Amino acid sequence: MKKKSTLPALFFRALTALYLFGLTFLIAVQNSDSIWGNGETWVDASVYKYVAWMIDLGYMPYKDTFDHKGPLVYLFFLAGRRIASWRGVWVLYFVMLFVSLSVIWLIFRKCCSGAVSALLMLVITAVAFDYAIINMSPESMTIPFMAVGLYIFLDYFLYEKISAWRLLLTGVCFGCVLMIKAQMISVWFVFCIAVLIKNIREKTAQKILFFLAFFLAGTMAVILPVCLWLILGGAWKEFIAQYIVFNMEYARYYSGSTPLESTLAKGRALVFFFNRPVVLLCLFLLAALFYFKKSHRFFYAAYFVYLIMSIAVAAMSGRTYSHYGAAILVAVTWPLALSASFMSAEKPGIRTEGAKKQLQMSGGAFLVLAYLVCIFAAPVIFKKADNAIEILQNYNAGVTSLPSNLKGILDVIAQNTTEDDRITVHGLYDIIYGKSERLSASKYSYQHAFSRVETYRNDEYFAELDANPPKLILQGDPEPERMMEFIVSHGYHWIATSEEGDFKIYKRFDKAELPQEEWIDVLGKTDSLEDYLDLLKKLEEKHNIMVFLAVKGKAGDALTVKNASQLEALGFSNAGILLDDDYHTFLGVSKKNESLYEAVGGNGYDQYQGKIGGVELSLISAVKRRGNEASVKVGGVECALNRRGLNIVVYDPASSTMIDSVVFDVDDEETPCTR
Repeated sequence: MKKKSTLPALFFRALTALYLFGLTFLIAVQNSDSIWGNGETWVDASVYKYVAWMIDLGYMPYKDTFDHKGPLVYLFFLAGRRIASWRGVWVLYFVMLFVSLSVIWLIFRKCCSGAVSALLMLVITAVAFDYAIINMSPESMTIPFMAVGLYIFLDYFLYEKISAWRLLLTGVCFGCVLMIKAQMISVWFVFCIAVLIKNIREKTAQKILFFLAFFLAGTMAVILPVCLWLILGGAWKEFIAQYIVFNMEYARYYSGSTPLESTLAKGRALVFFFNRPVVLLCLFLLAALFYFKKSHRFFYAAYFVYLIMSIAVAAMSGRTYSHYGAAILVAVTWPLALSASFMSAEKPGIRTEGAKKQLQMSGGAFLVLAYLVCIFAAPVIFKKADNAIEILQNYNAGVTSLPSNLKGILDVIAQNTTEDDRITVHGLYDIIYGKSERLSASKYSYQHAFSRVETYRNDEYFAELDANPPKLILQGDPEPERMMEFIVSHGYHWIATSEEGDFKIYKRFDKAELPQEEWIDVLGKTDSLEDYLDLLKKLEEKHNIMVFLAVKGKAGDALTVKNASQLEALGFSNAGILLDDDYHTFLGVSKKNESLYEAVGGNGYDQYQGKIGGVELSLISAVKRRGNEASVKVGGVECALNRRGLNIVVYDPASSTMIDSVVFDVDDEETPCTR
């Protein structure tokens, strides 16, 4: 008998691979790290890149830099870095995503024909977007391993297929997930218990030792080398403290400080992840199969528990981040295949008796599939396809540069530091380290998580900055109070603000970098108000300096007509009003003996906040009973002495340094000077 040609089968496989490649590309091109993007990574991924960079330089995660993700996350990012710098991570991500979709395709083909499986892949692609796997998150990194694990369990429960290498493989996948994000193990947790129960019920418990031996061998093949690396690198203790202890505290902190708050937060997250048409359809189908079908009833029950647990895992932190639902993406694959299996003549998942009943069920399955494809999947696919086209058009037009906000920050860093200088970013934006190629002055490259969850780490952070003051501080944290205290006490000067205003940049100048001209010393030694104002007028004419003036309390009886005239000559045209017996607030900014800003008030409080001459300012003048304050903040740094009388600050915008800060108490006849 002539052997049947395999060309059609090969053609179908090639077409399938091309189709899966296209869907992978559609998802992956949305990632900012793609070769068509600009490389401004999702904020969490920028942390993983920073840790990978540190490892590449010979440092250890957990010990030399802080983060609370699994060690394989950093090793994957390290592998990507070595493939092709920051774009290499995307290459690795593309491969892992292609493997994920390929395994899901194989799961679909267990129940459905090729055509139906192709339609289901559109549905699962839309679900993938719903669970935000376009980002290289630890959750998305676990998807191929969870998918392989599910495929092996399906073969075991439905077709009694099991072997040593399959057990080893699922153990390896389990070990990888443990070392990436341990919460994502629901597929093994549920089905390993189901395997144990199944063998006890069938009185084949002797197989358990065989299963366990090879499964654990695969798991240890991953875990032992990673643990040995951490132990030899001296990072084991901190690995336990950050990956296990801190993660538990992190989940507890963000789910609520009281049992009621925690329960409500987790309940809200459960509703968020349950509220998906695909999830509800799968739960309904599994419940129906358990009720109506006698065969595989135990497996339907186990799978129902597995899907519920996957949702619970996503919601356990009490937060509604979509990518936490990556386990749900894998869990819905087989029920989706079952929902469409009635239409498949090739591999029916559930056999029914009678042509009429089969036709009815096929019609119902067709309607379900049509709804999922046309109503649920198609709008998402078309929207993302349109976005992909826009990304490629921008790339073709050369629009791939970094956003101007980040580029401006990087320019300031390049102009004010060398590659040997260390900086600190107070906030959560580790991409600045990578793009500027500047290391963090502290192992805490970001502060958002630990500063709230384990407050003692905040003390460690500032202790490390004390021991190794960074050249630049980029203040972008929404709670800047302690950092501003550090900035003021350690002599940092504001030099720039990012374009979007989210970061203020402060520099710590070496003595050699500060202005050393003779006139600065003369100004700093002048204690007479008349002499000081005369000297300021001459210096403003010669040098590119700015003078800020803020009155605290009352200008006082000791202010003379000559003093008022001198202030007017500096550019403060309304200074004469300070000679009145009444209280007056007064704010002023001058340059080249011309007023850039002036505000005169009565017996009250006056404030200004904004940019003047490219310098970011916050000015306050308040009389005794309305606050009694004088403040001159440059880039958030207080420069005024806030004492009674005329608070004067002399500032050099070219070097971003304060030249002098002085107060003349004009309520005292001798007008004493304080610096």
